[in-house]
Amino acid sequence: VARPAPPDEPSPTELVATSTPTAAALPAGARAEVAPHGRVRWSTTGTRDVRIELLAGNADFQIPASPERSFMVDAGIGRFRVNGTRFTLGLTNEGVELAVAEGQV
Repeated sequence: VARPAPPDEPSPTELVATSTPTAAALPAGARAEVAPHGRVRWSTTGTRDVRIELLAGNADFQIPASPERSFMVDAGIGRFRVNGTRFTLGLTNEGVELAVAEGQV
């Protein structure tokens, strides 16, 4: 379920998957599919920057190539700059797992 932030806060939106995978369109044509019990939050800064945070579980991301946009993905202790890529990111007890399907991270 995607939930917008209260009106007095910046504009992060959160996607929480309960017992089934849940997908959502992110800003600038990006997409996320969150695995069961996963949680992703995203926000934009101005017209250029998109920040995505993996807060729990695993998620598949598709980030379009966009020279005018900057996409940053935070997960645990890892921070990744992405553009024009498809990848899976997961939080584990040992840290962060990253699998790149297309492009570079």
